[in-house]
Amino acid sequence: MGDTNDKELLALQRARRTDRRQFSTKRYREGQNAPSSFGEILPALFRDAPETLHKFDEHRAMNSWKVYVGESAAQVSDALKIRNGKLIVRVADPVWMHQLSLCKSLLVSKFRKDFPALKITDIFFIRG
Repeated sequence: MGDTNDKELLALQRARRTDRRQFSTKRYREGQNAPSSFGEILPALFRDAPETLHKFDEHRAMNSWKVYVGESAAQVSDALKIRNGKLIVRVADPVWMHQLSLCKSLLVSKFRKDFPALKITDIFFIRG
């Protein structure tokens, strides 16, 4: 009885190894054809709607505000919208507004580098 159990276990183990090899090979092959990022898919999907791509870029730029200014400044400020090349930012505290205005040229250059299609030329701070 012990021999038949051992033989069955060996057969199951071999079958499992074969299945794992086939699965990993298939996964490898499918990974070769897959797009590398979502950013590569969007332009193809919205090829006929450039205004939609522009809105996606605006949204990404406004979300990146928190990354650019840091955690403490992001707690008191929020990017609201982009209009005519100006990023409009609401700031809760006048001291932070002054501090951010001192960094304005650096922030504009970061936005220009990362989002050239938006053509951001200025940042406008409002109290709120």
